[in-house]
Amino acid sequence: MTADRLRTAGNLTGPRVTEIVAAVVAEHDVDAAQAAREAAAKPRKKVVVEPADGTLADLRVTATVEDVRLAKDSIDAVIAGVCADDPRGKAVRRSDAVIALLTGKVFACECENDDCPSREGVEVAARLATVVLHVVARRESLTGESDVPAYLDGFGPITADHVRDIAADADTVIRDLDVTDLLGGASQPSNGYRPTAACDTLVRAVHGRCTHPGCDMPAYRCDLDHVTEYNHGDPSAGGPTCPCNLNPKCRFHHGLKTFVDGWLDDQIVDANGVIWTEVTTPEGITVRSRALNHWLLPELGLVPCAHDDAPTASRPRVESDPGRPRSRTEAKHRYRMRMRAYNRRKREGAPRTPGCPSADEMPPF
Repeated sequence: MTADRLRTAGNLTGPRVTEIVAAVVAEHDVDAAQAAREAAAKPRKKVVVEPADGTLADLRVTATVEDVRLAKDSIDAVIAGVCADDPRGKAVRRSDAVIALLTGKVFACECENDDCPSREGVEVAARLATVVLHVVARRESLTGESDVPAYLDGFGPITADHVRDIAADADTVIRDLDVTDLLGGASQPSNGYRPTAACDTLVRAVHGRCTHPGCDMPAYRCDLDHVTEYNHGDPSAGGPTCPCNLNPKCRFHHGLKTFVDGWLDDQIVDANGVIWTEVTTPEGITVRSRALNHWLLPELGLVPCAHDDAPTASRPRVESDPGRPRSRTEAKHRYRMRMRAYNRRKREGAPRTPGCPSADEMPPF
């Protein structure tokens, strides 16, 4: 099971390998996962101070994964309150913010701008109020009917018993999510470009992290990108707002795909409902990846799409002004649609390479 998931995952990094293995263990060896959690409980919680050099020391805190994630996100929220002219790097700002929070001191911007609102101190309470920790779990796991693990954004799979403990916390807000909500459409009625709350959550949950090869940015810190570009002038001629055409990309890789020529991505849902992404570099190297958390939401790729399934490249173009040439962006989007169609046709007709998985082991692209 673990070997199969790793072999077909495609985009493998250290955190992704860890998450895939953890998901398999938590799902198929519940006792081992629970024993590991119990062994790492309260006896191992600690605070350690170690000298780093003659003037610096390390402060290391060991706590539950959800508390550490909240602490880390809280620190990042506080340091984001300084202006762009603050001379400190992110690591230094984090260190200063932690010490200020623990000792009751004021954490302030160190720029030299007289009009900077954070020169006197960052509004810590307001910054902390924006911090949210996202955990996606199946309803059966919360009720105790199932031991399917949950997914903690930015960390990875956690056991069903663990997520039940988190759900029991007084500060936890539980929001029900029904995959069938997508049957009526995945975009907001007033804005076809914006996904519904259900669509947004499901897409982030099934992919888990940025879908660009080698990037492990948590999904809830990413943008949701239309793989086939949305056509704001003529939505029927562009990529739909739908889980089949949306995936998370960090701000850097979203910009790379949008503004740098030569990068091409695609997304395919196979006959088994598995969502696959492809990224092709300007050098022609293609990396194909399975959605990281298909095990958590196996039904998502099987939900019938509410949009028109006709290939966007074959739809008639609606010209509001026939005499006006296409913009550079429109031309680039049409080129990408043609390249995606070409790559798919090439995959379907390509002979099997010796040593590669058979057709039964790979999605029927």
